[in-house]
Amino acid sequence: MRLKIAAAALFVMFATPASAETCEALLLKVDKAIEEAQASSETKDQAMRLRDEGERQRADGGDCPALRQALQLLGE
Repeated sequence: MRLKIAAAALFVMFATPASAETCEALLLKVDKAIEEAQASSETKDQAMRLRDEGERQRADGGDCPALRQALQLLGE
């Protein structure tokens, strides 16, 4: 039983930084896509709102689905 608890604790400990790193990489990718996108200003504004939401999600330590949505919106 203790082994299972220790394994679960290690999984959580190592999984959290990996997801934060992924969100950071997505954030940089969204910034670049917004700069380079051949999209309307309305689409870029919506992508910026999603980017800001994704940054809040990253700060809260969770996953960043808003950043993935922004990339999809911009065709990335």
